[in-house]
Amino acid sequence: MFEKRKNILLLILSAVCAGFAYNSYQPGRFFIFIPLLYMFLKPSLKKWRNFLLYTIVFGFIITPISLYLAQHPDIRLYQQLYFLDTNLTITQKMLFFAENVLRMVQMFTIKGDVNGLHNYPLKPALNPIMLTLFLAGLIYGLKKRNATSNVFLAYLVLALFPTLLTYPHENPNMLRTVTALPSIIYFCGLGIAHILEAGSRVKRKFSFLAYIPLCIVALVVISATFDIYTYFRYQSTVMNESFEVKDGFAGVYTFMHARKIPISKFRVSETDMRLYRKLSP
Repeated sequence: MFEKRKNILLLILSAVCAGFAYNSYQPGRFFIFIPLLYMFLKPSLKKWRNFLLYTIVFGFIITPISLYLAQHPDIRLYQQLYFLDTNLTITQKMLFFAENVLRMVQMFTIKGDVNGLHNYPLKPALNPIMLTLFLAGLIYGLKKRNATSNVFLAYLVLALFPTLLTYPHENPNMLRTVTALPSIIYFCGLGIAHILEAGSRVKRKFSFLAYIPLCIVALVVISATFDIYTYFRYQSTVMNESFEVKDGFAGVYTFMHARKIPISKFRVSETDMRLYRKLSP
């Protein structure tokens, strides 16, 4: 939006929001890479001046927490990164990475985060409507490469690293992938634009295609209504029960047991446990 309107206030607002995101949660510190990637992929002197202003505002907001973290390192961060675990072999770390890739793909498509604090247990991050739009936009973005698509594609990969580099038993974790939202929103929007563009080219032959925009609006409204209803009607209950127990999964167990849903699927399987057994020296 800043690129189109050239309003310096929008640039400052973006830097302020990125600073707040940095202060919120570890993965939120990745938001700074969006303008940084944009600067490198579409460099110009004027853009670097804008980026300097962006950095000054952003740096001012993150200075307090950065100074604190410099004096008090985040121990938990290092405890969650398996590639820093010296007790694991390279083979085990590669298995962890492959397992995380699979779980991450499943999180977006068929099997979401089980933690009731992050998500309605097992609900995919993207419902079928948004998943279709996202995939359409992603495919179109890969096919018709431009600087903007490259930025959001690179950022999508970068934003998923917090999940890929943490122990598999904590994944899928939708809280750690929240920084992927800008790319998901972009590619969903790109998918809508591509569908509308394709429809406009052939609507002269098929008059009913003139209703495509209305259909897309209806589908997006249905999608949003479905997710909002799920959150306020179902997930709110899961969240309350999750806070009431000490065991990380006990809240989910309580919720499923009360509704007579089998809980065996939520237990750590033998396959998962095998990944954590250290190889003999």
